[in-house]
Amino acid sequence: MPDVNDASKSLGKIEKEIDQEISKIKSATELIENAHQNTEETISEAEKVFNKFNEDAKADYKKTQSDLKELVDNNKKISDDLLTQLKKATDDSVKELKEIDKSTKKVVEKVESLLEKLEKIDFQKRFDNVDTTIGNVQSRLDIVENNLSTNLKNQFKLLDNQLEELKQNYIYLQIGLAAVIIGVGGLLYKFWA
Repeated sequence: MPDVNDASKSLGKIEKEIDQEISKIKSATELIENAHQNTEETISEAEKVFNKFNEDAKADYKKTQSDLKELVDNNKKISDDLLTQLKKATDDSVKELKEIDKSTKKVVEKVESLLEKLEKIDFQKRFDNVDTTIGNVQSRLDIVENNLSTNLKNQFKLLDNQLEELKQNYIYLQIGLAAVIIGVGGLLYKFWA
C-alpha cells in the first residue's frame, strides 16, 4: 500500500499547492478589483475636476465678454459725447458768426444810409470836409471789414483745428479700442489654447 499512501500524500501535496495557487489568484483578483475600483474613483474625481474647470472657464469667458462689451459701450458713449460737444461748439460758433454777420450788415446799412444823407447835402464850403470825412468813414469801414473778415477767418480756422483734433482723438480712441480687443483676444486665445 505504499503506493496508495504515496499517491495520497502526493495528492495532498498537489491539493495544497492548488489551494495556495487559488489563494494567490484570489489575492490577485482582490487587487485587480481594488485597482479597478480605485481607477473608477480616480476617473470620477478627474471628471468632477474637469467639469469644474470647464464651468469656471466658461464663467471667466462670459465675464471677459461682459467686461469687453462694457468697455466698448463706454468708449462709444465717450465718442458720442465728444461728437455731441463738437456739434454744440460748432453750432454755437456758427450762431455767433451769424450774429456778427448781421451786426456787420447793420453797420454797413447805416453807413450807406449816412453816405446817402451826406450826398444830399450840398454845401460847397464843406465839400472838402465832407469828402475827407467820407474817405475816413470808407477807410474805417474797410478796416472794420478787414477786421471782421480776419476774425471770421480766424474763427473758421479755430473750428477747423478743433474739428481736426476731435477727429484725431476719435481715431486714437478707435486704435486704443482695437488694441484692447486684440489684447483680450490674445489672452483668450492663450487661455483656451
